[in-house]
Amino acid sequence: MEEDFKNKLIHPGDLKAVVTNALTQLLDPVQKEFEANKEWQDVTDLAYPSEVTAKVVKPKKEKAKGKNKGREGAADEQVALSTAVVEDKDAPPPVAALQQAGENED
Repeated sequence: MEEDFKNKLIHPGDLKAVVTNALTQLLDPVQKEFEANKEWQDVTDLAYPSEVTAKVVKPKKEKAKGKNKGREGAADEQVALSTAVVEDKDAPPPVAALQQAGENED
């Protein structure tokens, strides 16, 4: 197959489809095991907590009239994005949860 691809007998799109299918078949049992194992999911949630992106909009100041027009309020019109990590208040601290997971393996 490699030689056929080098010699342009196989189209890149066809090769991509075959490789995608092979990887899906290879990883399917691992994915099913992960979905069936609550402990693996808990460890994954601890390792990769969900993030929420919040849009923060500052209120606009009224523009000055007359001589100082355009000097104030420009900074207040900017929109800032912040990222906050959503934490589960009932979840144990990450280190304790990982230690519990290690104890449960025995």
